[in-house]
Amino acid sequence: MLTPSTRHEIEEKLGCEVFDRYGATEIGAAASECRQHNGMHIHSESAIVEILNEKNETVPSGVRGKVVVTDLLNYNMPFIRYEIGDYGRLSYERCPCGQETPRLWLEGRFTANLVFGEKVINHIEFEGVFDDLVNAVLQYRVIKVADDELHAELIPGPAYRSIVEQKIIRRVQKLIGPNVRIRVAVVHALPRTLRGKSQIINDHSLAV
Repeated sequence: MLTPSTRHEIEEKLGCEVFDRYGATEIGAAASECRQHNGMHIHSESAIVEILNEKNETVPSGVRGKVVVTDLLNYNMPFIRYEIGDYGRLSYERCPCGQETPRLWLEGRFTANLVFGEKVINHIEFEGVFDDLVNAVLQYRVIKVADDELHAELIPGPAYRSIVEQKIIRRVQKLIGPNVRIRVAVVHALPRTLRGKSQIINDHSLAV
């Protein structure tokens, strides 16, 4: 996801305005930002995006739920109310830009969280740990090793210093509590899934 610090970095380096968009292999681009940068407008001519609760019922405007999509252009392999794996919310209020299409805000993925006791930590919360370290950390992943141990692996950037490691440990400790051991390791590469994606959140404790 495009974080505020990443947006700022791109705009500063390239001298241009950055627009975020939402899409997937299954449906292509389904939504994109306007110049208000407040939610992404659904491409209603090519996709229907809905937000459902755990009972698969449509939720009211502004309420968080599961994102499901219907592709209006794919006649060979239709995707109808397809659970894409994301959480989000929709607003049907008219945008100040003048467009009347619904706007989408993404709020994480179904499985992208780690549980420590009664705390459920979403991947977006971990993004907050690294958000202002864009020049110090090029890429990272967090691994729950056990209920009382978490590892963070990172590829260092040009601004990486040893003090960054302590900053990460303090922030993660504040996030998940004092009873979890946290270790940070600098690596040269991170593993990818078979589809070539990076998996930021990893729960290795489930394999024990």
